[in-house]
Amino acid sequence: MTPLQPQKKRSAGRPKENELLRELKVKTWFNAVAEASGKTAYELEKEFSPSYVDKGKFHKQRSRLWEKYRTGKVVPTMKETKGGRRPIALLVEEKYPGTLQWLTSPLWTLADPEAEITMDYLRTVYESFEPKMRALFIQEKPENRLFWRVPFSANKSLLEDIVSKESVTGFVGLLCLMRESVLLQEESFLRLIIQSLRKSKINVNAISNEIINLKKFVLKTFAK
Repeated sequence: MTPLQPQKKRSAGRPKENELLRELKVKTWFNAVAEASGKTAYELEKEFSPSYVDKGKFHKQRSRLWEKYRTGKVVPTMKETKGGRRPIALLVEEKYPGTLQWLTSPLWTLADPEAEITMDYLRTVYESFEPKMRALFIQEKPENRLFWRVPFSANKSLLEDIVSKESVTGFVGLLCLMRESVLLQEESFLRLIIQSLRKSKINVNAISNEIINLKKFVLKTFAK
């Protein structure tokens, strides 16, 4: 038997986020905020500008940070900064509920080929689904706590059911199945899931372009 070679140590810290996905994520968030508020980048920057900014001279003092959000070049803060300043993403969420989800959605991790996906991670995502959707993946009362998953399958009926939802959750479900098929080395299932991803839609007008671009990225990366 060939002796095993020592594995290289992983570098400490979180893996570097894919730049294209990060840009898409921020643009998706911005468009969701713009849709919810009905405001432009200029108006949003004025609304959420720090108290020390003179609103009367705003056009001269503005940092154009929201223009950078619009183009996905800068990620909005989600954690409290030094000095106790509250993160912009949470301030926006308080004013426009439902927008933060576009920064925290598992979409971006599942689509990243460099992200290390485990069954524990997939279980966490599956458990976040509403009951009917969750039941497609997780046993309600498993006989053995070690085997929580509904028997893995990428049958046509299941995939059509998920695609028909035309929802963010449905799209996330397909990405979960895609990553699970890779994890389990089920290439035939992966092909079926890729076909379903091609057909999938999300009825959220504000982010439609970003979702189309995300699909293109996923298909280019995984449909080889």
